[in-house]
Amino acid sequence: LVRLLPFLDHLEKAEVFIKDKGLKMVKDNFEKVLESIGLEQIDATGKEFDPHTAEAIEIVDGDRDNIVKEVIRRGYKRNGKVIRVAQVRVSKKSEIRNPKS
Repeated sequence: LVRLLPFLDHLEKAEVFIKDKGLKMVKDNFEKVLESIGLEQIDATGKEFDPHTAEAIEIVDGDRDNIVKEVIRRGYKRNGKVIRVAQVRVSKKSEIRNPKS
């Protein structure tokens, strides 16, 4: 199952650049098949960073620390077990410093 995930990644990336109904249909059907055998997407965006379900690949400025700002590559679970962690951008609260007078 893990070996199929890169194909899904490629279909998702292609869909961003190629607006085609056939491509969307193939991707949607592939996702439905994977879901039918227990694959679940890890929902990380906007949630507190969890190193058990995600890998931080970039730190970005934000209003709060350790919030997932963007998912770069989706992560997945099957039967409650993580089979691939998500790759994410995580926020770090900006520290605004007052310039010395």
